[in-house]
Amino acid sequence: MVAYHASAQVFQVALPLENWNAVPKTFATDRYEAGDKIQRRENGRQIALDQNSLGRPANDVLYWKAPKEVLGDVVTLYDGNIDIHFTNDGNDQEAPSNDEFIWLRGNNIDLVHKLPSTQRFKANTNATYSVPCNERTFTRKDGAHIDRENILMALSDLDTFLVKINPIGGRRNAVLRGVTLNVAARDGYLDAAPTVESCSCPANYTGTSCEKCAEGYGRPHPLVGIYLGQCWSCRSLCHERSDQCDRETGKCSGCQGNSEGDRCERCRPGYILDGRSNQCVREDQYGPYPSQPGGGRGTYFVGERPYGGQGSAPLRIVLDKNQPEQRIPLQILNIQPQSVVWGRTDGGPLPAGVFQENNDLVIRNPSQEQAGNYVCTITHSDGSVERIPVYLDYPDASHPGERPQPIGGGPPKVVIQPRVINLKEGQRMIVQYSVASHEPIEVVWNKLTDQGYQPIPSLFTVESNRLVLNRATPDAAGDYQVVVRNSHGEDKQEIRINVEPRRRRGQPQVRFQQSQYSIGPGETIDIVPNISGSNGATITWSKDGSTNLPHGVTAREDGYLRIEGHSSDVAGQYNLDVTNARGRTSSPITVQWRDASSQQGQHANNQYRRVQWNTHQLDLSEGHRLEAICRTDVDPSTLQLDVTRQNRQQRERTPLGLSFSNGYLSLAAVTKQDDGLEFICSSGDISDILTLRVRSSSAGGHDQQRSYIAVQFQSRDEQNHQVGHDIYLQCAVHGSVERPYEFTYTKDGRPLESNVEVHPDGLLIIRNAQAQDAGRYRCEVTFPRAPEAGTQESSYDLRIGGAAASGYDQHYQHGGDYGQHGGDHGQQSGYVEVTVEPTEVSLARGERATITCRVRGAEQYKVTWGQYAHDTSLPSFARQEGNDVIIEPTADTPDTQMYFQCQVDVPGQGQAHHAYAPVNIRGGDQLTILRRPKLIIEPSSYIRVSHGEKLRVRCYDPYETLRTVIRWFRKEDILITLLNQHSNGILDFDSISESDIGHYVCRGRNRVGYTEEPVTIEISGPPPSIDIAPKMHNGYLQVPFQSRQTIACLNQDKNTSVDITWRRADIADYELSKTPYLFPPNMPLLFEHNGTYVCIATNRYGSTSKTIILDVQNISHEISIDIEPMNIFPIDSQIKFNCKLPYARRIWWSSINHRRRENNPLRMRFGLKSINKRFICHANDIDGKLHRKIVRIQRYSQDKLIAIVSNNTVDRTLHEKSQEIQPSEIFIKLVTASNDIREGEIIDIYCYVEGLPSKNLSWSFHSGLLPSNTYMTNDGHLLIYNFDKFNLGTYTCSADTPNRHLSRSIDFQPNNLSHALETSLSLQVYSSSSDYYVGGRLIVECVSTNPSISTRWIKHTEKSIRNVSQSFLFFNKLTRKDIARYECISLNSTKPQTIGFDVTEANLYMNDLPCRSKSTLQIDFLSSMTQLKLNGNILLNCSSPDNAPVQWMSNHSVHGIVVNNSYLHIPKFTAKHFGSYQCKNSHTQRFISISRTLFDSINNFDIHKMKVIQPNQSMIEIIQGKYVGDNITLICRLGYDIPHGKVVWLNIPSRSKHVHIRGPRLEFHPFQSEHHGRYKCAIKSKRSKHTLRTLVYDTYVNIHENNEEKPRINITVDMSKLFSNRELRLICYSDNSDADHQWSVNDRLPSTKVSYELSINDRTSILVVPDFDLRHDSGKYQCLTRNSFGTTSKYVYIDEKVLR
Repeated sequence: MVAYHASAQVFQVALPLENWNAVPKTFATDRYEAGDKIQRRENGRQIALDQNSLGRPANDVLYWKAPKEVLGDVVTLYDGNIDIHFTNDGNDQEAPSNDEFIWLRGNNIDLVHKLPSTQRFKANTNATYSVPCNERTFTRKDGAHIDRENILMALSDLDTFLVKINPIGGRRNAVLRGVTLNVAARDGYLDAAPTVESCSCPANYTGTSCEKCAEGYGRPHPLVGIYLGQCWSCRSLCHERSDQCDRETGKCSGCQGNSEGDRCERCRPGYILDGRSNQCVREDQYGPYPSQPGGGRGTYFVGERPYGGQGSAPLRIVLDKNQPEQRIPLQILNIQPQSVVWGRTDGGPLPAGVFQENNDLVIRNPSQEQAGNYVCTITHSDGSVERIPVYLDYPDASHPGERPQPIGGGPPKVVIQPRVINLKEGQRMIVQYSVASHEPIEVVWNKLTDQGYQPIPSLFTVESNRLVLNRATPDAAGDYQVVVRNSHGEDKQEIRINVEPRRRRGQPQVRFQQSQYSIGPGETIDIVPNISGSNGATITWSKDGSTNLPHGVTAREDGYLRIEGHSSDVAGQYNLDVTNARGRTSSPITVQWRDASSQQGQHANNQYRRVQWNTHQLDLSEGHRLEAICRTDVDPSTLQLDVTRQNRQQRERTPLGLSFSNGYLSLAAVTKQDDGLEFICSSGDISDILTLRVRSSSAGGHDQQRSYIAVQFQSRDEQNHQVGHDIYLQCAVHGSVERPYEFTYTKDGRPLESNVEVHPDGLLIIRNAQAQDAGRYRCEVTFPRAPEAGTQESSYDLRIGGAAASGYDQHYQHGGDYGQHGGDHGQQSGYVEVTVEPTEVSLARGERATITCRVRGAEQYKVTWGQYAHDTSLPSFARQEGNDVIIEPTADTPDTQMYFQCQVDVPGQGQAHHAYAPVNIRGGDQLTILRRPKLIIEPSSYIRVSHGEKLRVRCYDPYETLRTVIRWFRKEDILITLLNQHSNGILDFDSISESDIGHYVCRGRNRVGYTEEPVTIEISGPPPSIDIAPKMHNGYLQVPFQSRQTIACLNQDKNTSVDITWRRADIADYELSKTPYLFPPNMPLLFEHNGTYVCIATNRYGSTSKTIILDVQNISHEISIDIEPMNIFPIDSQIKFNCKLPYARRIWWSSINHRRRENNPLRMRFGLKSINKRFICHANDIDGKLHRKIVRIQRYSQDKLIAIVSNNTVDRTLHEKSQEIQPSEIFIKLVTASNDIREGEIIDIYCYVEGLPSKNLSWSFHSGLLPSNTYMTNDGHLLIYNFDKFNLGTYTCSADTPNRHLSRSIDFQPNNLSHALETSLSLQVYSSSSDYYVGGRLIVECVSTNPSISTRWIKHTEKSIRNVSQSFLFFNKLTRKDIARYECISLNSTKPQTIGFDVTEANLYMNDLPCRSKSTLQIDFLSSMTQLKLNGNILLNCSSPDNAPVQWMSNHSVHGIVVNNSYLHIPKFTAKHFGSYQCKNSHTQRFISISRTLFDSINNFDIHKMKVIQPNQSMIEIIQGKYVGDNITLICRLGYDIPHGKVVWLNIPSRSKHVHIRGPRLEFHPFQSEHHGRYKCAIKSKRSKHTLRTLVYDTYVNIHENNEEKPRINITVDMSKLFSNRELRLICYSDNSDADHQWSVNDRLPSTKVSYELSINDRTSILVVPDFDLRHDSGKYQCLTRNSFGTTSKYVYIDEKVLR
């Protein structure tokens, strides 16, 4: 591709103002459009909008939006101006807002331009704003820089063009008078556009920037990133069986020779591949098996078995699934064949894991998918062919017939490449895959998670043959699986997606000078890291995972680390963690220990050195030659050379071109990456070291003044440097220099080879790398906009694995002179230009044409003509004469179009030069060559109409109307021909109905081929209308901590079905609920629920969303009083007292006369008579408590008064008036008679409160929602229709009265219905599937609906039947002896019932729990049996077989229950938690009961006294908890290493009532922060006092602070008395009332002049600094407090900035 600029011209394109729209800035989520409010003026040349008429908020930002039809490919707009002509009202001097003024989007890339802050526009005057479209004026939406490549990629498919409506803040009228694009065009007489490229493309590319595939070419590979990929000829993509393929996907069409598939890769049903002709022939015309001509050419052995030949049956070979690799050798005796090819009988490719190696067939990891019919095709030198059929049988696969099976009728096969995809955050990905199936398929993508494979996230788009990710995020990384199914089976493939996250601004960065250090006895090393972003950061060093550094290691707060060599304990892995508000960074180093003996030995060797370099350090400039001599008094041929770094700690590869022979070391040219290399010359155990230092070639005084610039040439993936792979090298520029950059590359001093792609961003791709591609690659970078930066360069030595050693490799190992190649022709290195004349030829059969290849810039060259994209040879009707090619098509030459290629090879230049000429061969009566039809759909390919409307869709070819045959199809799983519904390409619908909705295909066919255009018809209608309850202002809802708030998304349109989904928008668009309710009923709201939530309602016509911000606050119930204008005021002034209490029910004021109440706020005039009077504010909070605060009026000066506010008080007793109120009572009456309570009847319950309206009553079932078969009337009645066993439980009636909350319940239990409901049995499992295995434990309870009925378990075996237990069935350790049938039987019922399950060997080893149904909700008991006790840790999980969302409910309200999606967690089980728990989804429900009977049965079973398994080694084990504040027990266990001994605990805190020692158990009740330490368990001999072993347990590592329970703290600086009394006060407030505050100044105790003041409730302390002096009293002031759960501290720096 040759880029030129001289012929690019500029012309103006005015976008028509028809069909423009007006949309909000948040148009991605807000679907509002104001297109119907836009006024058309001056015959459509202007559009106007009155923004006051829209009813939108005053701060709403609106944009003009251009229609998609006028956009598309506008690559030529690059560096051209965008002119916006507009008129606005507003303020002339008002600065423009910070919103985007112009917003472009294409290929999911956003380009935005903001107005400069100095820009001004005159109001009500025509204005024009012009801006060039390039990387200097446009940025990404987040303000980040965008390079030229991304701008061109966006402009190549522009789909969004937005212009801000009100750039100067006007709100009345906005007029858009025009938008002009200054684009470039080829050839013309207009102004030149020197920066817009215009490209001469190779034959397989087209477009302004060669960004598209030409006709007859397509893309073969998946699209990964922003680059589009290569273009291959359709014939090469379609296995030479078709010339037609899709340009973007490469999918083939018009497969010939009875073939089919996306690549024409397989035969149609009923056909089989003939290996002799590579064609598909009918199966009935194909012989049983090809016979061997002449009785066979030789003797064959397949898998060491002779092949009989002459129509023999297939050789059957059994695959061995236990072998990692199985080889089927083929031996050929007596002859030498021309070729041997293995393949599948149906002509398809070899399956995954099967490949040919020489003449053998190799199967890796044999599996059932690799079984089937294979054929070995042997071709002889005379053209004859022999075929050997082989059938690979798998032990579990069914044996086929005696013939190879034709294709079709089997499970699908899916092929996907590549298997590993590496992305950067923000890139776009398209993964294409091909599926072989003759029946409709189902494609399902899943992602691997901790719970196994789950449905793929919504950020992916799944299509029938590709997976699309529009924008890569870190959440998209992971392992994925595609499952393809048809009626015969399924196939699976896996891929992995890696996403490199974008570096966040402000995130800390850590760099070390080296990654490894060594230290010996008595030595000291200082490690000083380079940390960026350390302001306000927390810096922590750790060693081997522990923050307790060993003796001799000291760390400072700035990251400085000093290591003294006291002992070998200082060696190990060190890690530096740096955390700030923007993120966290961790960087490791390694410290190694050197023994003194090795140092002494080294010193001894140095005294008797017999190997020595002539110098020990060389300082060279980059590009200079390296020479050195290693001398020795022994044979120099015994000398060896090693290359290392960092004092021999890091071994390095030998640089390419390095030569070392008989002690002579040489390297033609050193590079910057060679800096620091150590060359070790050795003979035996004696060695000497030479260090190389390389200076930059451009280093100098001038460089010292400019900004830092560095160029690094590196590989993206060195593991991929193999023969046949694509190798990626990146030339990266680091530093602050203005773009663009110009890159120049060489390889070994010569131009790059033809298989190397050069990208404008510095990326170098070596396609299909071979051994000769190894060498030294050099990148030179120049900076046109910063010439003072000079030229920067960097080199990379490329080695390629997987290739045999060759002379080429040896050449580099011994060094060579670059630039000496080519002999006398080495001077021909200038610019060479190759052209052809004429540039295009069209001729008919019988005519003659001549094309000449012209070469400029070279004296010696060779010209070779060939046909492009097929092979290098010319067709039979063309011949080369000198530099010309003569074309003479004959009568047999078909009508076609092809490209002729002129290749010019210049001596001394490794890369050939090419030029192309298209040649059209046409018939004698044709003017041009025929092409496939070009179809146009009117009115559009996507149509939305209303019910009953009449519709006409026209499909036609505007160029070949008479020669194109148009047919319409209905697209279902297959294409269905529409016979009577269309004519002449017109599809008519008299009245659109539901049956007409769907996808259609218009197919146009001529004699060249056919083209298809899809059409979609949908019913139009309004999107759903929703509302959020409760009502809130601007979507903001503030709720108290631990409150229960019902937030619902309500559908206002009752006529259509709506799907409602709640999402958490601020956590990677996390899906939270698929119900109208954001949270489950009665769930307390915590601080982690703070965030932004979006309700999305979707119906068949579209989607609507609404966003709310939930703010959960710890609202203090304390009165605050605002005094206006201030608390010190002149006598006889009007003052306002405003009393506030969050969520107060009522607020009033009183003075001396308490019976007289004043409204809030209180407004009064205060004079001398008001002195010493007090005014009281009274407030009732949300819990009914009465709060009071007193304001006293005192004299401040001779003419002023002061209002002093006292502390808050809470009155927990009722006033006299409230004591007179008689408490109300709530009553429940069962209206239905007890005898009538039976299954199927209607039950009536009546609830009432005397003196309270019935409308204030509410009903609940198990403290949750009522069942679906209930109805609550307005007069307090609750009706239960079709009463059944699912209605058993507790119903609660609640009411709020003026003085308290009332509730009363009524229970329906099974014993109440024993006479009406039939007794039934069910099983309740107190285990999970993970507990069901050999050696596992299991508990099963037999539950009866009638408690009066007792049950018993019976075990059935082949030899006996015996009673096992009563209600509970326990398995302590499942073994093969437990395999049997277990039945539970009801004993004393009139109709005995039984229920049971089977323990079999199969389900036991498959973890398939047999005692539960797989079609209903499943409740897994995830806690161990030892936790089924009081204070135990209970964890339940509820799951639905269809993955539908579930909801937990309880029949009582108790604190300490945590519900997280499908999990119900009770960390500390108490007696209040006994009861029934219900799990339900949209269509079913399931109960689980946790009762005292269960706990008592486990206690009687004596599970805690089971035999404890003795560990192999003695250890300290922690049980019961892991957080500060938990009850924690440490157990010192003896292992097999010490079978007998006595345990003694050491380092125990003295005088602590919370610590207890009970033998080997060390118990903390509870564990508090002061208990942290290193506890030692000494195991002593029972016979003597000798200590056998000492174990240490560090609680800092294993027991963590409970951040939720730690005290919270806040510091406020009070400067009210600083300027009057020079007194500074610091107020420390915490929610911890159990301990005092500890103050420190500059990490020391405060000086004696500092005093303290404590408030009434001891939660606030005040540090008073009298006579404050900034010079002596500035610094760090810290307040600290602690409770039993941990310690919290907060500090503030007092300096000049704070005091301002």
